[in-house]
Amino acid sequence: LEARRSDRGLSLTETIAMVATLERLIVDEAPVLLQAAYSLNSLRTEEQLTEENLHEVLTSYLVLFEMGGRAELDREIHRVLKAKAALSGGNWPLLVEFEQDAVHNFGFAQRHVRNPFQTVVYSFQDAQMIIEDLTRGYGKWQNTECQQMKRELMDLDPLGMGRVPLGRFYSQPENAEYHFTETQDYLRKVGALEETKDAAYVRIANYMTGPSN
Repeated sequence: LEARRSDRGLSLTETIAMVATLERLIVDEAPVLLQAAYSLNSLRTEEQLTEENLHEVLTSYLVLFEMGGRAELDREIHRVLKAKAALSGGNWPLLVEFEQDAVHNFGFAQRHVRNPFQTVVYSFQDAQMIIEDLTRGYGKWQNTECQQMKRELMDLDPLGMGRVPLGRFYSQPENAEYHFTETQDYLRKVGALEETKDAAYVRIANYMTGPSN
């Protein structure tokens, strides 16, 4: 596909095939990430999980899925990262809500096959079914998150020029939804840093399409 794209671009059929292949790769990778999420929470895949443990595993799964190759696989560091994310706000409440909705939807779909008088527990197969829903819905959720981040950046753009003064970019208050921490070197590499003789700015469009988002 890369060779065809560099020569004459992709046809509609080739584009559809590429999207389908990428989706299949993501779905195939999901069980591996789920196993890692169990391990990061000191749980075995053979265990029956309480709902509390299930939520911990699924949020860990989403962190791994979102970070990709940058994911931290050390249990203690992962726990600290999740705790800090919960305290800092940002997109964490949205991520948790997205995950909880998936669990709720699974429970609703299973209501006719589960005994309402027994404590609900979840197997690894149950968790797999839930992450399939999470994985397929992640793109729509992330688009909502990106739109929210874009609105916050635009609020920092006093002149409506599509760029944020670098000082304002870094000086978000504690109660802000997002705290932008990318280094100037990173911003420069992705083409998001506009530097003039007297000032520096972050270009919103270039920042939004950067690898960190």
